[in-house]
Amino acid sequence: MGWGSGSSQFSHLISPLEALQARARQDRTVIQWVLNDFNLKLIGNTAKQATVCFAFLKADSGEGYISVDGNQGDRKNLTAWGSGDDLVTTVAGNCSNTIVVIHSVGQINMEKVIFSKGKFNK
Repeated sequence: MGWGSGSSQFSHLISPLEALQARARQDRTVIQWVLNDFNLKLIGNTAKQATVCFAFLKADSGEGYISVDGNQGDRKNLTAWGSGDDLVTTVAGNCSNTIVVIHSVGQINMEKVIFSKGKFNK
């Protein structure tokens, strides 16, 4: 969901982290998280300890009255926002079982990530 006249307010929302935490409690497993996508050192160290890792990417768009990550309204490119490529390559470089979840209003170019360090299969 982007911003502007096409957006809406959720009456109830469960974040992915809340859902994963609830499932971890049910399964009596451990879940760790890093919410700062730019702390790549902590992300890498946390990923090294994990059996399964999730990396969440996003890219939104909306009307031209807001500028986000250098995008005035509509997206100016197909990259993930917030240094998403670096996030995924850090996670995948330290966790061989990485799941990438993308929340976007359109396509995201993953070529840089897919071909970095041979960590991903096409």
